[in-house]
Amino acid sequence: MASTSKRQQTMAKRNREQAVREKRELKLAKKHAAAAARNAPPEEIELYGPLSENGASPPADTDLPEAPAETGLPAPPAEGDIDDRPRN
Repeated sequence: MASTSKRQQTMAKRNREQAVREKRELKLAKKHAAAAARNAPPEEIELYGPLSENGASPPADTDLPEAPAETGLPAPPAEGDIDDRPRN
Protein backbone atom coordinates (compact mmCIF):
# COMPACT_ATOMS: atom_id res chain seq x y z
CA MET A 1 0.00 0.00 0.00
CA ALA A 2 1.26 3.48 -0.89
CA SER A 3 1.79 6.18 1.68
CA THR A 4 -0.74 9.04 1.67
CA SER A 5 1.74 11.64 2.94
CA LYS A 6 3.49 13.90 0.44
CA ARG A 7 7.24 13.80 0.10
CA GLN A 8 8.93 16.93 1.41
CA GLN A 9 10.51 19.20 -1.22
CA THR A 10 14.15 20.16 -0.71
CA MET A 11 15.30 23.78 -0.48
CA ALA A 12 17.62 23.30 -3.46
CA LYS A 13 14.72 22.23 -5.66
CA ARG A 14 12.63 25.18 -4.48
CA ASN A 15 15.51 27.58 -5.25
CA ARG A 16 16.01 26.12 -8.74
CA GLU A 17 12.32 26.39 -9.55
CA GLN A 18 12.18 29.97 -8.23
CA ALA A 19 15.20 30.91 -10.37
CA VAL A 20 13.50 29.43 -13.45
CA ARG A 21 10.30 31.41 -12.72
CA GLU A 22 12.23 34.66 -12.22
CA LYS A 23 14.23 34.13 -15.43
CA ARG A 24 11.02 33.46 -17.37
CA GLU A 25 9.43 36.65 -15.96
CA LEU A 26 12.50 38.76 -16.90
CA LYS A 27 12.48 37.31 -20.41
CA LEU A 28 8.79 38.12 -20.81
CA ALA A 29 9.31 41.67 -19.48
CA LYS A 30 12.14 42.23 -22.00
CA LYS A 31 9.94 40.87 -24.77
CA HIS A 32 7.12 43.27 -23.84
CA ALA A 33 9.54 46.23 -23.62
CA ALA A 34 10.98 45.45 -27.07
CA ALA A 35 7.49 45.19 -28.56
CA ALA A 36 6.50 48.50 -26.98
CA ALA A 37 9.64 50.16 -28.39
CA ARG A 38 8.90 48.80 -31.88
CA ASN A 39 5.30 50.03 -31.74
CA ALA A 40 6.13 53.46 -30.29
CA PRO A 41 5.82 56.43 -32.64
CA PRO A 42 9.18 57.66 -33.95
CA GLU A 43 10.76 60.62 -32.21
CA GLU A 44 10.54 63.88 -34.06
CA ILE A 45 13.86 65.12 -35.41
CA GLU A 46 14.45 68.82 -35.85
CA LEU A 47 16.05 69.62 -39.19
CA TYR A 48 18.14 72.69 -39.85
CA GLY A 49 19.47 74.10 -43.06
CA PRO A 50 18.44 73.20 -46.61
CA LEU A 51 16.60 69.99 -45.59
CA SER A 52 14.25 71.75 -43.20
CA GLU A 53 10.86 72.93 -44.39
CA ASN A 54 11.53 76.59 -43.69
CA GLY A 55 15.34 76.70 -44.07
CA ALA A 56 15.84 77.41 -40.36
CA SER A 57 19.31 77.62 -38.89
CA PRO A 58 20.36 75.92 -35.63
CA PRO A 59 19.80 77.78 -32.36
CA ALA A 60 22.58 80.21 -31.45
CA ASP A 61 23.41 78.44 -28.17
CA THR A 62 24.25 75.14 -29.90
CA ASP A 63 27.87 74.12 -29.34
CA LEU A 64 29.42 72.98 -32.59
CA PRO A 65 32.40 70.61 -32.53
CA GLU A 66 35.76 72.30 -32.80
CA ALA A 67 38.42 71.54 -35.39
CA PRO A 68 40.72 68.63 -34.46
CA ALA A 69 43.86 69.55 -32.55
CA GLU A 70 47.30 69.35 -34.13
CA THR A 71 48.80 65.89 -33.78
CA GLY A 72 52.46 66.79 -34.34
CA LEU A 73 52.75 64.32 -37.23
CA PRO A 74 54.23 65.41 -40.55
CA ALA A 75 51.77 66.20 -43.30
CA PRO A 76 51.27 63.51 -45.92
CA PRO A 77 53.02 64.15 -49.24
CA ALA A 78 51.06 66.12 -51.81
CA GLU A 79 49.84 64.31 -54.89
CA GLY A 80 52.71 63.84 -57.32
CA ASP A 81 55.44 64.25 -54.64
CA ILE A 82 57.85 61.38 -54.12
CA ASP A 83 57.80 59.92 -50.65
CA ASP A 84 61.29 58.63 -49.93
CA ARG A 85 60.70 57.85 -46.26
CA PRO A 86 61.58 54.25 -45.34
CA ARG A 87 58.63 51.89 -45.10
CA ASN A 88 58.29 49.45 -42.22
